[in-house]
Amino acid sequence: MLHNTQYIQDFMAYYNYPAEAVKAFTELEALLDENEQFGAKQDALVEGYMGDKISLRDALSELDKLSEEYGVNRYT
Repeated sequence: MLHNTQYIQDFMAYYNYPAEAVKAFTELEALLDENEQFGAKQDALVEGYMGDKISLRDALSELDKLSEEYGVNRYT
């Protein structure tokens, strides 16, 4: 899955995201695109939650672990 898309950039521009937030999200999206394993793990968590296969609590817990594993701020 491609993460760094024009739609996301347009969304952040439309809602006037601060430059610091745009930079942080753009860097994260690039990392997800560049690191296939990281991107696949993140996508699986999102798809599991959206498909009602994993609870929000469990998804957030797993995202915390994933952010630690890849050195990404958990709040991003």
